[in-house]
Amino acid sequence: DHTMSITRPNRIGLCLMLCTLLCACSGTTSLSEGFSLSEQPLIGKIVWHDLMTEDPAAAQAFYAEILGWSFVTTERPNGGPYILARSGQRFVAGILEVADPPDGAEYSRWLGYLSVQDVDEAVALTISEGGASVLAPREIGQVGRGAVISDPQGALIGLLRSRRGDPDDSMLDMPGTIGWHELLAEDAREATRFYERLAGLQGRSEERRNGTYYILNDGGRDRAGILSNPLDDTEPAWLAHFMVTDLEQAVSRVPALGGRVLLAPSEELRDGTMALVLDPGGAILILSKIP
Repeated sequence: DHTMSITRPNRIGLCLMLCTLLCACSGTTSLSEGFSLSEQPLIGKIVWHDLMTEDPAAAQAFYAEILGWSFVTTERPNGGPYILARSGQRFVAGILEVADPPDGAEYSRWLGYLSVQDVDEAVALTISEGGASVLAPREIGQVGRGAVISDPQGALIGLLRSRRGDPDDSMLDMPGTIGWHELLAEDAREATRFYERLAGLQGRSEERRNGTYYILNDGGRDRAGILSNPLDDTEPAWLAHFMVTDLEQAVSRVPALGGRVLLAPSEELRDGTMALVLDPGGAILILSKIP
């Protein structure tokens, strides 16, 4: 079955969840030894990722087995646990428990945070381009300033301007890290234009087997790809690539850990180098073979 659905949940409920999540992020600086930060913000890079899930225990078991992660539980400034996921000695993501929503919507998802020059200006640009502010700009403890937007085609992404630098590029393409990002867009060329303006990125196009693929570059490194959404009944969404050394083995473990394989590795899917899966809570992700 190659069909799936990424639905757009109730906006008010989602705002509440994201507000809790942004508050959680402000507690991560106390464990600075687990971060390797750049001297200046890496504008145009997706620099952090948070998982909102209704079952953190199942999520931890899943990602520990699939990616080899270990976990440290910290305290959010407003109370409650915030779980930091660690690959080796470096923190790579956060996990936050969300309650079952009263509207019955599915909120479990990965959310990335794009480093931008000015969060308030980026939100204003988004609105002027037909997108929306899902969570208005706000200070995030000692981390910096953040917000969450729905881009002009409906994909959610966080925005961040850090005060002390961003997680650097020293662990890209290492096992257990997030090494690439892709946007499934209704109009890939227009989405590329938007993110060029939003974060000062430069876009270029490549012709591939399944059509035109756009690549966003920050002037020194390719940061993300954008393609026309190939999935039926699926809204635009940002997807993160989680890097593994043995893709077939990682995919084979997904069902027993409560996840679901949506697209298994195949020659038609990037020459067998990636798979699309759901974790136990229903959050979508890509497992990607290290080059």
